[in-house]
Amino acid sequence: MHPAVVKTEAGDCDICGMDLVTTESLGYVVDAPKQAPLVIPATAPLITGTRAVVYIRVPGAEKPTYEGREIILGPRAGDYYIVKSGLTEGEVVVTNGNFKIDSALQIQARPSMMNPEGADMPRHHHVTGHTAKQSTDGPVEQKLCPVMGLAINKDLFTVYKGKKVYFCCPGCKPEFEKNPQKYLSKLPQFRE
Repeated sequence: MHPAVVKTEAGDCDICGMDLVTTESLGYVVDAPKQAPLVIPATAPLITGTRAVVYIRVPGAEKPTYEGREIILGPRAGDYYIVKSGLTEGEVVVTNGNFKIDSALQIQARPSMMNPEGADMPRHHHVTGHTAKQSTDGPVEQKLCPVMGLAINKDLFTVYKGKKVYFCCPGCKPEFEKNPQKYLSKLPQFRE
């Protein structure tokens, strides 16, 4: 075979006279997609676990307005991600400042990357920092505060129906204790 011999129609090799074969039969070319894939800059999606969210400019709004949308990403291709579904060509996505938008939505208890359904969460006007430390109690199923949806602090808890319920900050404990039933569905230790 002589791979340098290329013809647009079936025929024989000009060098040796053998029948020419298609490159597909040799595994060199696969069916090309009928249209180019949709791509977005790698800075556009917020990715956590298996979820990816982008913020899209709402067309026709009086002032710049953005909405979050969960999308399905394909592989990363350099500085871009291929979008499998969730976006259409021409939609404008945020590429810088998306984390700031997401944070503002979390503070307002609206749907965001970490809390897709949003929540009827109380507004907290404090900031708390905690030092991470190795747990000695064995595996802990609960990872997020049931009130705020943030990472728990193992030093902040209450015991409800014989099980520890952890919180992210001191302000969440009294909120939980006002109406525990409201938060039980968010706690893995109370799911059956």
